[in-house]
Amino acid sequence: MPLTRVRPTPLVLLLVAALGLVLPALVVAPATAETIGDGGSRDTDRRVGLFSAVEGYALPPADRVDGAPVRVRPDTYAAYRLDVAGLARQLAGAAPGARSVRVQVPGPDGAARTLSVVEDPVLQAGLQAAHPEIRTYAGHVVGDPRSSVRLDVTPLGFHASVRGPEGAWSVDPAVDAPGETTHVVYDRAALPGEDELHRVAEGLIRAAAPGRASGLPAAARTAPGALVERRTFRLALVTDPAYARYFGSGGQPADPDIVLAQKAVLMNRVNQIYNDDLAIHMVLVDGSEALSLDTAAKATGPDGPCGASACFDAADLDPETGGCSGALLTRMQFVAGQIIGADHYDVGHLMLGINGGGVAYLGAVGGADKAGGCTGLPFPNGDFMAIDYVAHELGHQFAGNHTFNGTQGACSGGNRNGGTSVEPGSGSSVMAYAGICDTDDLQPHTDPAFSQRTIDEVTAHVTDSPGVFDEVQTISMTGFDDVEELTFHYPGAEPITIGTSFLEYNSLNISSTVYRLTGFRPTVVGYDALLPPVSADGFTLQFNVSAGRGVDVERVTVTGDAPGFTATTGVQVQGGPGTNQGFLVEETANHAPTVTAPADRTIPLRTPFELTGSATDADGDALTYLWEQNDTGGTTGTQLTSSSTASGPLFRVFGTAADVSREESLTYGSPDLNLATDDPSRSFPDLAQVLSGNTNAATGSCPAASGEVLAPEVVECYSERLPTATRSLSFRLTARDGFATGGGTQYDDVTLSVGSAGPFRVTSQPAATVVEGGTPGTVTWDVAGTSAAAYAPQVRILLSTDGGATFPTVLATTANDGSEQVTWPRTATERARLRIEAVDNYFYDVNRADFTIESPVRLTVPASAAVQHSDPLLDTEGEPLTVEVTGADADTLDALEVAVTGISGVSAVRRGGSGVFGVVGGLTDAPGTAEATVTVTGPEDLLVEESFPVTVTPEDLDVRWTGPSVARLDEPVTLSVALAEPDDGSAGDPRTAAVTLVDRDGGELCTATTAGTAAAATASCTITPTGEPRTITVGTVVTGTYAADDPTDDVALDLVVTVVDDVAPETSFVTAPAEILSSKRLSASLLSSEAGSTFRCTLDGKALPCADGAVDLARVKSGTRVLEAAAVDEAGNIDTTPVRAVVAVPYGPGTLKNLTGWKRVKTESAFGGSLWRSDPRGALLTTKSKVKRADVLALVVSTGRKAGSITVDLGRRDLGRYSLKTDETQEHVVLLLHLDKRRSGKLEIRTLSKKDVEIEGIAWLTRP
Repeated sequence: MPLTRVRPTPLVLLLVAALGLVLPALVVAPATAETIGDGGSRDTDRRVGLFSAVEGYALPPADRVDGAPVRVRPDTYAAYRLDVAGLARQLAGAAPGARSVRVQVPGPDGAARTLSVVEDPVLQAGLQAAHPEIRTYAGHVVGDPRSSVRLDVTPLGFHASVRGPEGAWSVDPAVDAPGETTHVVYDRAALPGEDELHRVAEGLIRAAAPGRASGLPAAARTAPGALVERRTFRLALVTDPAYARYFGSGGQPADPDIVLAQKAVLMNRVNQIYNDDLAIHMVLVDGSEALSLDTAAKATGPDGPCGASACFDAADLDPETGGCSGALLTRMQFVAGQIIGADHYDVGHLMLGINGGGVAYLGAVGGADKAGGCTGLPFPNGDFMAIDYVAHELGHQFAGNHTFNGTQGACSGGNRNGGTSVEPGSGSSVMAYAGICDTDDLQPHTDPAFSQRTIDEVTAHVTDSPGVFDEVQTISMTGFDDVEELTFHYPGAEPITIGTSFLEYNSLNISSTVYRLTGFRPTVVGYDALLPPVSADGFTLQFNVSAGRGVDVERVTVTGDAPGFTATTGVQVQGGPGTNQGFLVEETANHAPTVTAPADRTIPLRTPFELTGSATDADGDALTYLWEQNDTGGTTGTQLTSSSTASGPLFRVFGTAADVSREESLTYGSPDLNLATDDPSRSFPDLAQVLSGNTNAATGSCPAASGEVLAPEVVECYSERLPTATRSLSFRLTARDGFATGGGTQYDDVTLSVGSAGPFRVTSQPAATVVEGGTPGTVTWDVAGTSAAAYAPQVRILLSTDGGATFPTVLATTANDGSEQVTWPRTATERARLRIEAVDNYFYDVNRADFTIESPVRLTVPASAAVQHSDPLLDTEGEPLTVEVTGADADTLDALEVAVTGISGVSAVRRGGSGVFGVVGGLTDAPGTAEATVTVTGPEDLLVEESFPVTVTPEDLDVRWTGPSVARLDEPVTLSVALAEPDDGSAGDPRTAAVTLVDRDGGELCTATTAGTAAAATASCTITPTGEPRTITVGTVVTGTYAADDPTDDVALDLVVTVVDDVAPETSFVTAPAEILSSKRLSASLLSSEAGSTFRCTLDGKALPCADGAVDLARVKSGTRVLEAAAVDEAGNIDTTPVRAVVAVPYGPGTLKNLTGWKRVKTESAFGGSLWRSDPRGALLTTKSKVKRADVLALVVSTGRKAGSITVDLGRRDLGRYSLKTDETQEHVVLLLHLDKRRSGKLEIRTLSKKDVEIEGIAWLTRP
């Protein structure tokens, strides 16, 4: 029985057919600071966070270094050496759900940007735990909440993609190689252009699908002001050998961890778009390591990851014959089901490293064909891959149709979808066809935003009630020939065993066996499409009959009775409700904005108009806005250059074209791509286009279109055309809050009726002319029937002095009668423009050219000026700089105010009562060329401005070496200099200097950090010299606001060999303690075989002080004690065979007891404070308890001329007779007793005469 595919919605197969053109692979890899080649490194003058500037760095001229590709090649950039591990540690605090973390990153201008980010994993939890080295983050630039930031730290280094009002810029490793630390920071507009890139086209094949019958409810769409739900989908992203080779070297595939890291970088970019527009997040599914089919054996060989059958046919992956196709989608569903299983992912996609185009099923996410997506490019990197292709094809899988209305090139045939054709020509949004529709092309590459129509379609899909699907499982087997019995297993059921003969191993018996196990009877077909229902390779279970239909059946597993037999269970289709609503749905803390569009109005024909809306956000988030036309083009579509404007879309999504080169497209967050802005207004056509006159307003037509490639101005006019016939125009304003982990979007609509009046046209100042400020003038316009109540009985006349960028001055509000006398303001400008706009309506027009307004007041400024940083501006005579105002009467002159902008630290001060103003103060701008603007304002709107260039040069700086003259190789050494300003009469701050210490013969040594005070500044940094012993010349190079690079400041630094001392010293006693102490004091002195050593000591394993080699403890606990000592030399080597002394510390008289004839006498001279004394013969003294394990036994006694004798027994064994008589009286005498071996027992001491005997204590020693 053939495999039946069950689809949740009408599926459209979106097939990309290659145009037969081979795309040249742009492989452009680790670089070091020593690598020098052609390039445009821009020196930077600061250290930012963990980024240290690398002066003079140039990207390697070759496309690869040691086999690894150079990642980007911008025209200008700043190079930094990054402590990647340190940055990873800083970012570690930004765990999911935790507070944001701030990190500093240099911008393309060298200034620090602080980024606030939270971790936003693109790896599912299990995969993330297995690969903690891959981390992705999302956030914004601190101080610019409208910006969007995506960061990642992977084995390939650090990537940052920043987009916002200041433009787009990136941080990337110089080379795509593990361990790379050199990174380049660049404005992405600095990337050079490339040759025309041949793109691929798409076609449409529609397939049947069932309805939805799950009984589960649809999810609610987020209402205005409601909390946003973020939907997470598990992505099975399969890649082929060519993809792995692109990121490898020498024709070999990259390491699997590198391939996974590249996928993470790409999906972090894709997620940025899906999050901001749709609150959708995708994670690479657990087990994704197995989805990198990086060798032919894995991808096209039998008995690989997909079982006995090959995953793919070799021809499908061949650069000459392969590529994305409908057949490959079918196979991709099989591959993902075999390796991961449909029960473990929600959407699957195949990425090829060949020129394979793109193909996808429409609305397949969460359904039976959810792995139906494919993309193939020979340079699978950057926005071209991420946005133009992967995001686009995934968009189809999420139910997004094409949004273009064009009919040329790839926009022809069945690719266009009439119901969503809201973009003229090729369109430019993610689901449009930018760059592949010949003369319908609006621009080369896709803008990173979804059309409002796509947002509606995708939102409808992911909130729709799930469809119900029939489970399909595959059992893939190897080693079957030696098996005699197969055992079937199912959770909660007793296993069932069948034989492997044809009588038992057949589709009917397998179906019955599975029925007995599960309660559901499956249809049994071949494990692969072309195989018989059962074979040695396995079989497929389709739960498509009776009670098994629409059930999520747990996996059936099979074991065999022969060694070497394996069977794996794949899930081709997960039964039960689909997962179109997401694997994980989380309510965020973010509220969607509330949007208000302006009221519906009637506008005239062929007349520009401007729409302004508004939005609020309960969270106070900064919002971005995008106005889009929402009219479709009907069933047939319209060629971009068609003369018809009666229906369909007339205005592109963004008002201007994004001219992105191929090289730019290979970066993430490509430069010059259009972005939504914080401006809730938009002019139709774009204001710059209206100001230039490149519209169809005058004649109803655009410039003639000719040739295969249209001129930019022709495309501009046709992509923003004014209606030439009465019709209705629908527009939608979408607001986005850009919340990093669940973006909120909302919209409101407005409908404009195009009436028969018009065009409304400004007729005065049609060409450059001159008017005198303060004098009257007449402004005229062609009313063209627009004064009727339906249009605008009143108009407002506005003036711009900056060429039309702004219109801040209202000259008049008057009746819409075609003429009005105004007074020209006393504002001097050569760039005046007029705008006449409807009151309480949206249409307007401008005059045709800039004109000049001359002010009666004249301002004279110098032609130029040059100054050293922190010095005052001086004229050519060395006098303070002045500017002069003339032509003003006395009253006006007294009221004048003069300001200086464009440069810092200076101001204008009036000189007496004249019109002369001095420019005073020390200039604080960084060295370079600045433009100073002097602005004179006064009564009656007087405004005069003049500018002049100012060249700022660095200030001199005195440098004095304070570092060492000798340094050891392979050991850290700190290099330092003192900084001081020359006594030139202007105060500065040397701490702002950028100081680099260099080897005059070997390049940069290190970038110094400044410290101290302005009067006593220092700069220092640490290096670890390597190589051979030598003498280097260290120079100090100062850049930035100061300059110094004087060879007379250089010093010689001797780099000497460090003798490695790995020999431990030997330790000995100078004075060792006695084996039996006569008191509780323990003393010893130590000696090392190496001078300068210190010592470490322990007593019974506890440390005690002895670093100087002296041991002196006043009171040591009685008993056997072990003293150990080891010498430590200056290199840190420690004696591993320390000296040891085992000593016995005596017990006091309290250990003994009197049996007869002894008295306890207190005396300070005894070490225990008392002693036992006896004079009668036969007096007996004994220990209170047994002496245990004595190797050495002693008494502490007093001796003298009158001392008597004793006998000693231990455990009833006679130890001998001892006389205490000596010529001199002594206390604390150790009397050793004779032991032949280790003994234990009670000790007895008996006197032998009437002479005195004094016993202070007893000691015994047990040797270890």
